[in-house]
Parts: sequence; structure tokens; C-alpha cells
Amino acid sequence: MSAPARRFILLSIVFFAIIPLCNATHIRGGYLTGERISTTSFTYRFTVTLFRDNGGVPPQPGTISFGYASATDVLVEPVSLGFIDGLQDTQGDATEILIYQIDHTFPTEGTYKVSYFEQNRNPGVRNMFASGNTAFFLESTFVINPSNSINSSPTFSNQICNIGYIGQIYSYNFAAFDADGDSLSYRLSVPLQGLDEEGNSIAVENYLLPNALSYQAERSDGQGRAIFQIDATTGQLIFDAPGSIGEYNAAIVVDEWRNGLKIGTVNYDFQIIIIDSPDFIFCPEEPNNTGISITLPENAYIDFEEDYSQSGFIVSNADSFEVNNDLFEAGKVSIQSETTETENGLEHTFTLDISNLTIEDAIRTFYVFEITGFKDGESFSRRWYLKVDNVASSSEELLSKGLKFFPNPVSSQLTIETKIPLGDAKITLIDSTGKRIRNFIFPFQAKNYKIDTSGLADGFYIINLQSSDGMASWKFLKI
Repeated sequence: MSAPARRFILLSIVFFAIIPLCNATHIRGGYLTGERISTTSFTYRFTVTLFRDNGGVPPQPGTISFGYASATDVLVEPVSLGFIDGLQDTQGDATEILIYQIDHTFPTEGTYKVSYFEQNRNPGVRNMFASGNTAFFLESTFVINPSNSINSSPTFSNQICNIGYIGQIYSYNFAAFDADGDSLSYRLSVPLQGLDEEGNSIAVENYLLPNALSYQAERSDGQGRAIFQIDATTGQLIFDAPGSIGEYNAAIVVDEWRNGLKIGTVNYDFQIIIIDSPDFIFCPEEPNNTGISITLPENAYIDFEEDYSQSGFIVSNADSFEVNNDLFEAGKVSIQSETTETENGLEHTFTLDISNLTIEDAIRTFYVFEITGFKDGESFSRRWYLKVDNVASSSEELLSKGLKFFPNPVSSQLTIETKIPLGDAKITLIDSTGKRIRNFIFPFQAKNYKIDTSGLADGFYIINLQSSDGMASWKFLKI
């Protein structure tokens, strides 16, 4: 990259606060790969695959630089590949896939850091400061050495579907693939925002990993701080488990190895959207080429004190099947199944029996059941969602008095309000483990009561109100 280009990127970062957010492209993430397209010259086709929300301006051009002084930076226009079906954030913004592509011939062998720069990331990323005013930058490394023969960087075969849920293990495999058969390894990195005057990449300022203590993230089994890590060999990312709703960014580097030597790296900056409920967002299902068919009933909504049975699950043309969810280990779900032989193979029908849910279970709000069929060494999975409904409920008597609870989420103070004074009332505050941590008395004949929440840790809680007029419960999020 030329010196003027480096100064442009640096100055863009320093003065970016003066640029309105509405002028930003709203980039969620992306990656930069390269393919050798000539056997007689060092010509590569570089592709930047970008994911953006559609809450900003239309897609904008980005700058691709080639990592040596005499090269000219190129402003590349995007091509839209359309939107990812159903992939929206909590603001309702959809996710569009863009590609930026250009061919470039290097003058000689060597190691080149090829980069992509664009303004700006999408606003509201929780683990970045002022993400909407933070530039987006990718940098991948390519080693051109005749002794390595022709080499192209690894690519990614999995469609991005980075949706996670509060309190549940988030798992994602980047499924990098190298057409040249080179070995790959994976490591966590830090999202980048540009280059300094010396040509060194600049990490996003004040960046925190998604499992930082400030996001109330803890392991799904409650045994300590949340884990955010990637398997160096398989590329399997584990986040056990998200603690707060929002959008989080992270980055990985895929290292490419041949004969024990590193011959390239690919930088992947990605976003995970953490939500509380699957009602408004679903990941597109993986393609099914196995012949296995899975029929699911509608997603269910139940009361946390209700014994519940759900039938209508059918796994067809599969030798066997399994259903995964942590409620099985807790003894709160069991399966009754029947297998019959049809013209198209074995058909498995089963019913889920769900019982003994508690307030602690209701805190989680919903559960994801993964149903997988197996045949001839292949598998196919689908997900079914159980929402624990009516966590926030009121008796008809209290509803008739206009009982309200606000705000939600809350930072420092909750208000319980009613149009008609209540009789004697007791308020109980319950934390995310089901433990009762505080008791309050709603003043006799009062119309409102305020609760100081400033000392509470971030996370989900339940308020129970018991009075001579009935009972009410609310679930709220402390932020």
C-alpha cells in the first residue's frame, strides 16, 4: 500500500467522528480471499465477501490495497448477492451479502499483505466503542514462491448464520476449505480498523471479547465465566454462553500451511447476533442432499408450570435419529417413539413429554431442540423451538386495575404502576438461577412503587407481585 493511502486510512479513523452515521455502509463482517488465476504470471483474483445490515445507505465502494509501495490502491464497486433469508437483528435490519472482486498481477515473488478498507461498521455493536464511527478493515497474507507451485487461499463453505441465544451454547464451524490440499489452522484475532503510518494494522480501540465479564456471560452450566474459543484444528467456535442481548463482533485468522511452512493467512471478521427468543429470527436451514426428511410441528408456547406433550415429529428415510437438548439430562423431557417400515425406508415418529418446568427454566425463555436423522454415514438436522410463555402474566383482577411495569430493559429504576390503588401486596425479586434475592412491600392503597435496580448485575430477573387482588409476574432485563 502506498504511503498516501496509509495516511488516508489513518486520518479517516482519527476524524471519523464528524461523519454522520447515516452515511455508513453498516458492515457486519466479512473476509478476504485470493485465487491464483494464471500459471504464467503472478495474477490473482481477490474477492472480499461482505455482510451488511440494510439500515444505512446503499452499498458503497471499498478500497483494496495490494501491500507493496508501487501498487495503486483500487476503489472497487460491490455486487449484491441478495439477502440471507430470515436473518435480521433486533432492529429488524436484514443482512445483505456483497462481493468486491478485482484481478491483480504482482511484479515478483514475495509476501504480500492484501487489505480491504471501508467506512463503516454497523452501529450498536456491544463490544466496540462507537462501532458506527469505526472503520472496517481486513488484511490477508499471500506468499508467492515458485517452490510452492500455484497457491490459492482457503475459502469458506458454510453460509453465515451467526445467531445465538441467551444462556445457550453458541457453536459455529467456519468450514474453511483449501482446494490445494494445504493444512489449515485457526486462531482468534481482534477486529481491525485500518493501518498506521508504518503500515501496521490497527486493532479496534477499546475492543472486548464477547465473553467479557461486563456482558454477564457465564457458562451454560453456571460453573464460571463464559468461554469464547476456537478449536485450532477443526475451526469449531464455541461461545458458552452469551449473557446479554445484542450484536457482538470477533475475528479469526485461518493460517495456511504447506510442508510445515506458513504460506498464507485469511482474515475473517464476523458478527454474532444474540437474542432472547427465536420468535422473530430464524437461521436458514442447511441444504439437504441426504434424502432424509424431517417433519416438525409448529413451534410451541407453554406456561412454565404446565405439563406438556408435543407430537407430530416425523423422521423419514433414516436408519436412526436423535434429539438433543439439555432438558433431557435434567429429567424434564422424555421421548416416546415408534418406528415403522415404509416404501421409502424407515419412518420414526415421536412425541416429546415435557414436565416439571420451574421458574429457573422459565428464565431461559425458550429452548432449541435439534432433531437429527442418520443414514449411510450421512446426517440431516432441523431445529424445533419451545418457548416458555406467560412468564409475564397478571390475574384478571389486577389487569382491570391497569397494572403496568416499566421500563424493560431497565438500568437504574423499575416502576410498578396501577390506575386503581392495590390492597396489601408483596413483591419478590428472583434472579436468573431462580433464587429469591429481595422482598418488598407495595404500600397500601398506593398507585405506584419504584424499585432501585442500580445495584443488580446485568441479566434477566422475574418480579412476582402477590396481593389480595391476585398475582402478577414480569420478566425483565437489567442492563
